[in-house]
Amino acid sequence: MRALAEEFNAATAGLNVCLARLPLGWNGAYRHFKHPFDYLGSDGGGGVGAGPGMTVGAALALQDSGRLVAGILGDGDS
Repeated sequence: MRALAEEFNAATAGLNVCLARLPLGWNGAYRHFKHPFDYLGSDGGGGVGAGPGMTVGAALALQDSGRLVAGILGDGDS
């Protein structure tokens, strides 16, 4: 998971990214969040399969914000 985080951080350096979804094993130290839209939070109920819908919904909501919306999904979400 750490290697994935390092690659994601390198690929998105300098971009305004909104992480709409992260897998359960994601360590909060893997990415520094500076703005409220940097990470939208979890589904709050452990809903399996919620990641794609949450990511698409966030992308629609933030389409004019200049942010790239991404969701890093675990196997239960995909």
